[in-house]
Amino acid sequence: MENVAPMGVVPEWAKEQMTTEEYDAWKVVAKVYCVDYSFLKHERFPEERASIYESAKMTADAILAKPDSFTIQRGALFMYDLDPKGTHVSHREAPKVEFLILLC
Repeated sequence: MENVAPMGVVPEWAKEQMTTEEYDAWKVVAKVYCVDYSFLKHERFPEERASIYESAKMTADAILAKPDSFTIQRGALFMYDLDPKGTHVSHREAPKVEFLILLC
């Protein structure tokens, strides 16, 4: 799992592919989770990238609002369930983005 960063780390290569707002959200998520940043290595539809950021932002907001409620999940793996190539059959097809939290 070469794209999985340890808890508390946003790799420099990943940071370089993020906006400031995305990076701020991922810094917070990384405080609790080991994050799989492989989704950044594939071209994404703008809607899909926005959906990924939105779920990271919602998770970051929840962590900031109630940090103690994430104690049991500390160190778990945070990743996205995307098709293997990160592509879709049609540009009209709505992107499907789901995140998974697994124990490392």
